[in-house]
Amino acid sequence: MLLRPILLVALASVSAENAAAAPPDGAPAALRLISDATGRQVDAFGVTDGAAVFVAPSALADLGLSMFASDTRDWLALSDAPGVTYAYDPASGDVRITCAAQCFAAQTIGGGDAPAPLVQSDPGGFLNVDSVFTDVQGQRHAAGAFELGVFGAHGFGEATWT
Repeated sequence: MLLRPILLVALASVSAENAAAAPPDGAPAALRLISDATGRQVDAFGVTDGAAVFVAPSALADLGLSMFASDTRDWLALSDAPGVTYAYDPASGDVRITCAAQCFAAQTIGGGDAPAPLVQSDPGGFLNVDSVFTDVQGQRHAAGAFELGVFGAHGFGEATWT
């Protein structure tokens, strides 16, 4: 976990000149954000103050929670994030995040009347034959079923007979 110490150093070196990006009060922490919905994991630096956890909204977007992709804030308290519940384990730095459907991008199935794509068909054909010959006590019988088909750019034709 070489990334965690590097993230802690980066967090601790936030300059006082950049007050907008200054972290909230609390202890800097290297965190592993884990989405319960997708199983995706993201290493991020954050700030913890007791059970409160603060992270950049971009870390939540990296986790797959698209609702936070356009959030320009530097820090977000997970307890204030709409639809988000979380469980923080201080010993491991794991933050398990559960998010309501509003956190994910809306999906549309069957977006409209799209014409069926044209498929080029090469010409061809087939012949299926099923035949039976029997001889029971000198009585002989024969039967068969036949199917002939052709296809091409102009359609399909089929003939069957027994």
